[in-house]
Amino acid sequence: MQKIVQILGMVPNDMLKRADQQNRSQFFEKQGGSWTIRQTSDASQTRPTSPIIPSQNPIASLKGVFANKQEPERAQDYDNFVDMIFRMLTYDPKRRIRPEEALQHPFITNVPPEP
Repeated sequence: MQKIVQILGMVPNDMLKRADQQNRSQFFEKQGGSWTIRQTSDASQTRPTSPIIPSQNPIASLKGVFANKQEPERAQDYDNFVDMIFRMLTYDPKRRIRPEEALQHPFITNVPPEP
């Protein structure tokens, strides 16, 4: 769960409120009125872990990273890929892309034909 939060950001409060208390308390704790992710204290881990600092939207921040002016089509493909992944990994199922929508996403529909 820590890696998911690290990549996607913190789980929305309304989802945490609706979650089963036992499952929620396994991964999250409430501190000072806001939810935080529990840090693992698993002694079996072989490498040290750094504290989990959830970001607001790290996947969306990848948009525009591939700004190759020589190959603008590839840059657009990259941005479309990041957008599709972000939409697939959205926590809220009401906002998450549905399979039918994913099949119509520009990353899928604009794939160049194979030679």
